[in-house]
Amino acid sequence: MDKKPSPIEYHEHKPLSAIEKDHGAVYLLNFLDRGNIGNSKVLNAETRDDLLQQTHMTSNNYALTVTLFSLAYTLFEVPSNWVMKHYVRPSMWLGFLLFCWGVLTMGFAGVKSYASVVVLRFFIGVFEAGFFPGDAFLLWFCLPDYPARATWLNSSDKHFAVSRLESRGGGYNRAHASHEEIFQTLFSPRMLAHYLAYIADVVPQGSFTFFTPTIVTGLGYTSIHAQLLTVPPWVVGFCVAITLSYSADHFDARGWHITTASLVGGIGWLTAGLLPPDAYGKRYGCLCLAAAGAFPAAPAMTNWVTCNTPSFLTIPLAIALHNSSAGIGQIIAQWIWKAGEAKDGYPTGNFVCAGCSFFVAVVAAGLRITYGVMNRREVRDASGEKRVWAY
Repeated sequence: MDKKPSPIEYHEHKPLSAIEKDHGAVYLLNFLDRGNIGNSKVLNAETRDDLLQQTHMTSNNYALTVTLFSLAYTLFEVPSNWVMKHYVRPSMWLGFLLFCWGVLTMGFAGVKSYASVVVLRFFIGVFEAGFFPGDAFLLWFCLPDYPARATWLNSSDKHFAVSRLESRGGGYNRAHASHEEIFQTLFSPRMLAHYLAYIADVVPQGSFTFFTPTIVTGLGYTSIHAQLLTVPPWVVGFCVAITLSYSADHFDARGWHITTASLVGGIGWLTAGLLPPDAYGKRYGCLCLAAAGAFPAAPAMTNWVTCNTPSFLTIPLAIALHNSSAGIGQIIAQWIWKAGEAKDGYPTGNFVCAGCSFFVAVVAAGLRITYGVMNRREVRDASGEKRVWAY
């Protein structure tokens, strides 16, 4: 007879729940807000009505502004995730963060000076950092904290979902990991490899987020045309991301998917850097190819590190550290697109993004092989439990 699937196995391939769809809608707003400053940087530059000229900012001022935004992500990711895990209901905490971030974003529309831009972007980063792991006021009523509180699930579904969360250290609890579990999550070589790879992956990610309009402007386009031409690379990235995420989960082969996407993205960046600066059409095609790399790899990278934490109790810490790494990658991205290199096609930006993409591919392949060896040797986790390490 066939073995009856356990509650956990049963839920592994269930369709997206309403809560996941709600999160997706709010994440869309999150990404729109995070990247719109890049559009405002070049929009209406020819009429001196862009963000830089209106607030008397230089290119370095802009880089510093988005750097502080990323620094806020890095500093506040871990403490915010800790609060939500142990002290405040997710619906209340996420609702509070999103409300504050929304108010600050509305205030950004009226900025008139560089100082106000810096302050607002930093505090927007503070509240977005805490939100990212999970409009505002409605979340307190519409977003259930955990499956047991979801009104649209029947009792059987609630049991399945709760069992799955408990098996992975999820849910609201006050249990704390041991010093050894925390130490391995922070400093074990394979976890450091995950964090370093994500830093590298976010360098091209951050380039797209904050500098796509700048890059397209460097291809010979201006103002509204440059804004419109930022769309196709994002469409390519979106389609590849959905396909790759589904395939990586379906075949349980995240390592090779990340490797492949990163190689493709690296080729796009490298080719763009090697082409003549005035080869606008070809370099724009390379930008679309590069979009198939960093963003599509990111969801699989986040899922991968979550599946392979040294202990189930350190999942929130690992996720927070992983996401904090994104802030470091964004800071690097914000200083490699040098205004003085516009006429040369931004070689520094292209080659750094290419190098980072190839680095991610190498690390992902190495981790894939490592986890295969760990499974064959039946390596236990930091708490002494048997584990099947995800590829």
